[in-house]
Amino acid sequence: MNNYKNTVPSPKQRIKQFVESMYPNRRVDVSGHRMRASKKGEKYPLFLTTVRLGGKLLVSAAERNWRMAYKTLQINLNKELVP
Repeated sequence: MNNYKNTVPSPKQRIKQFVESMYPNRRVDVSGHRMRASKKGEKYPLFLTTVRLGGKLLVSAAERNWRMAYKTLQINLNKELVP
């Protein structure tokens, strides 16, 4: 039986590990959720991803696809945290 799913971290886990490595003693929350569709009948509402550090918003990203939202979040984190 292949345990591939159990060995490869999800994008959410990778982002959390990255931020925790930079801020070891701080609480890190990574969340993502689908925003509600607008009244205009929007076909695909945005998927919003956020990183909170100690309860304060650090970085966020919104995309139509959840995979792209996490990828954009990683790019935004690199721009914010890495000098």
